[in-house]
Amino acid sequence: MINDRKIVSCSVYRGCRELLELRIRHLIDNFDEFIIAEADYNMAGEPRKFSLVNDILQIGLPTNKIRIVQVKQENIPPRELTFESRFDTIFDSMAAHIPK
Repeated sequence: MINDRKIVSCSVYRGCRELLELRIRHLIDNFDEFIIAEADYNMAGEPRKFSLVNDILQIGLPTNKIRIVQVKQENIPPRELTFESRFDTIFDSMAAHIPK
């Protein structure tokens, strides 16, 4: 049914609190849910720590509308650690959480 549909925003978090806050606060009334992917590596493949949960709490964003998808580099086969594969893995992980 059309009434059961949701409007979902999908994005990737790269550690910029200001952009996160701006995006959520600006769009909060227009979206039913925010799906945000965060990886334990940057686009160069270097390790980074997950910080999204902590940043959301520190900013004071409404957690009831935010779903976090944590993507771990250890789950990507070593032969596929190209830039494209790392990027695809983030988006594939996020897409798996979009309501159907």
